Amino acid sequence: MAFLRVENKKSGSYIRIVESYRDGDGHSRHRILYNLGKVSDYTPEQLQRIGSRLYELGGGDLKDLLGITTTEKARFNYGFYQVYAGALAHYGLPRIFSRIAGKHKLQFDFQNATLLMILERLQDPCSKRSTYFNQSEYLGIKPVGLQHLYRALDKLADYNQLIQKQIFQTGRDLFNQRLDVVFYDVTTLYFDSTVEIEEKLRQKGFSKDGKVGKTQILFCMLIDRDKQPIGYKVFKGDTFEGHTFEHAIKGLKDEYQIDKVIVVADRGMLSAANLETTVNNGYEFIVGERLRKLPREVQEPLLDINNYKATWVYENSEEE
Repeated sequence: MAFLRVENKKSGSYIRIVESYRDGDGHSRHRILYNLGKVSDYTPEQLQRIGSRLYELGGGDLKDLLGITTTEKARFNYGFYQVYAGALAHYGLPRIFSRIAGKHKLQFDFQNATLLMILERLQDPCSKRSTYFNQSEYLGIKPVGLQHLYRALDKLADYNQLIQKQIFQTGRDLFNQRLDVVFYDVTTLYFDSTVEIEEKLRQKGFSKDGKVGKTQILFCMLIDRDKQPIGYKVFKGDTFEGHTFEHAIKGLKDEYQIDKVIVVADRGMLSAANLETTVNNGYEFIVGERLRKLPREVQEPLLDINNYKATWVYENSEEE
C-alpha cells in the first residue's frame, strides 16, 4: 500500500510517496517510490491543488472535502439581452415596432417577442416552441405566450421591407446616400423536417450546413463596406444560388435611391448571365475566380507585379 509521508531532517522536511510491503521473512518494510522534494519548495496553494487533484483521482468529491453545501439551481443569460436590445435601439427599431403594434392594436409586447426570437436564433437556433420554453433563461425578457411568437412572425413578414429600409437608413442622411460597394452572399437555413410541399419555400436542396435530407430555404444578404445590412431575399430551398443573384440586385438603385454600386460576390455567382445583369443595371463588379482557369492573356497581367502600385493610407487617431 502506498501513502504520503513527510520526513523531517536537519536540512528540512521532505515529501515522499512510500510503499509498505512485507519481506520474505514476513516483516513489514517501507520503500520510497517517489521523492517530491522539500515542503518549502511549494507554496501552500500549490500543495492544496496537488492534494485536491489526488483526492479527485481517488474518486472523491471536492464538495465533501471542502464542506461545500451549495448547489447550482439555474443559469441565466444577461449579456445577450443587453447587447442585442442595444442593437435594436441603435437601428431605431423600437419606434418601428411600436408603430406596428399600435396600428394593429396588438395586445402583447411585439418588441419583446421579436427580441426573444432574435436571442434564441443567435445563441441556439431552435423552433419557436422551444424558444417559448427557453425564455426563462434570459434576464430582461418579459413572459411571452407561444401564440404571440407566431403572431409576431406574421407582422415581421408583413413589414419586412419597412424594417429593412429603416436599418439601411441608419446613420445616413440627405448627403450620405451613396453606396459604393455591395457584398452579396447566400447561405442555407435548414429545418428539422423532411416533408416537402410543392411550391412552398421549404424544399430539399444543396445544404451549406451539410444537412442532407433536411428541408431548407435560401437566405441571401446584401451588406455595405461597413458591414451594415442593406437588405435580404428568401428563396425556395431547391433554388440554385447562382439564380438568386439577378433577383437580389434587381431594382437596388430605385428601391434605396443610391448611386454607384460595385457588387462583390464569390465565384459561385460567376456566370455570363449574372455578369450581364450586373452591367445592364449600371453596376460594376468584383467576382472571385480561380486563377488557373483564366486564359493566359488574362493571367499574365494579373501576375505581373509591375501592374500594381502601393498606396499608403494614414489615419489620424488623435483627438483634435
